[in-house]
Amino acid sequence: MGAGRQKGGRRGGEEEKQKRQHPRKNRFLTSPLSSPWERTAAPDLYTRPQLRVVKQWRLLYTRHLGCAVQQLRVVKQWRLLCARHLGCAVQQLRVVKQWRLLYARRCTRYSESIPLSVPLCVGFQEIERLSEQLEEKEREAQQLLSQPGLEREKEVALLRRSVAEKERARAASHVLCRSLADETHQLRRTLAATAHMCQHLAKCLDERQGGQGTAGEQSPEPKCTEGDASVHAVVEKLREENRVLRQKVTHVEDLNARWQRYDASRDEYVRGLHAQLKGLQVPLEPELMRKEVSRLNAQLEEKMDDCAEARRELAAARSARDAALERVQMLEQQILAYKDDFTSERADRERAQSRIHELEEQVASLQRQASWRQPPSLYFIYSSLTSNQHEALRGWVQAEQ
Repeated sequence: MGAGRQKGGRRGGEEEKQKRQHPRKNRFLTSPLSSPWERTAAPDLYTRPQLRVVKQWRLLYTRHLGCAVQQLRVVKQWRLLCARHLGCAVQQLRVVKQWRLLYARRCTRYSESIPLSVPLCVGFQEIERLSEQLEEKEREAQQLLSQPGLEREKEVALLRRSVAEKERARAASHVLCRSLADETHQLRRTLAATAHMCQHLAKCLDERQGGQGTAGEQSPEPKCTEGDASVHAVVEKLREENRVLRQKVTHVEDLNARWQRYDASRDEYVRGLHAQLKGLQVPLEPELMRKEVSRLNAQLEEKMDDCAEARRELAAARSARDAALERVQMLEQQILAYKDDFTSERADRERAQSRIHELEEQVASLQRQASWRQPPSLYFIYSSLTSNQHEALRGWVQAEQ
């Protein structure tokens, strides 16, 4: 018993020494359990090897937690990257949609008919757009002057942008020139058809006048001559309209040539800009760059004014062409109406001529019947008399009766 008490006393003293030497371990042992392995291992952890095992378990647990946190961070980063990629894809889709809308609008403007229902004249919206572009160029010039380190890059970007705009304008002008050439060709064909119809009517009128000169000398009709005069006046009017339309065609061809010259000058300007881009090796000074920007702005304004003037002239030619086409259609309808009147009048005349021939045959048959009933001497005397003598003889017979 005494030995047992001594052993128990020794153990208690050793435990007290351990508590004094390692207060943290003792606090760990007496603290509430925070993990499953602590709950199972803590009641018997009183030696150093066991404490080392607990430490190792705690280190593994903390490392495990750190890896889990790192994995969560990686997952969050991947989520952010996916969201950014999705945002970029959405922005790219929006940009593609905007480009498609712009392309569709330009196609509907400059193609299809450019039925030259394309707005050729510069409207208020076009002026606002051009003014906004000019203000943007001025702001870019101010930024370029305020940042001397990026002068060359800014100038190159500005020149490339202007070259791209000029190329787009060149493509649009090419489409406009093509449509104008097609419309000029169509107008020529219309004029040729009108001239052919006028020649046909003139030929019919000449034939009619020749027929009237041979057959209508004995019985002139004032109404027919008035109709011929009206038809002749219509033909003269059509010839005058044909001459005016030819003048308009020449005017449109002149405008087309002027537009082609303008297109060639613009091509030269674009080539000059390309040469400037290739030869731009030394960064420009601020003053020289300001002068160059002002010169380019002045040239751009001049080209825009020339383009606006050419578009106004084209719009005027377009309206004149439309009016001329409407006039031609109206005149064609009038020609068809006059042609119908002419054919109906000709048919009436033919019917009258056939009726006259029938009456003459009836008169001849009646005269033959009268000659059979009268004596031969009186018949020869009566047939030798003129129309005036016939009328005088009839009046005398009636007076005697």
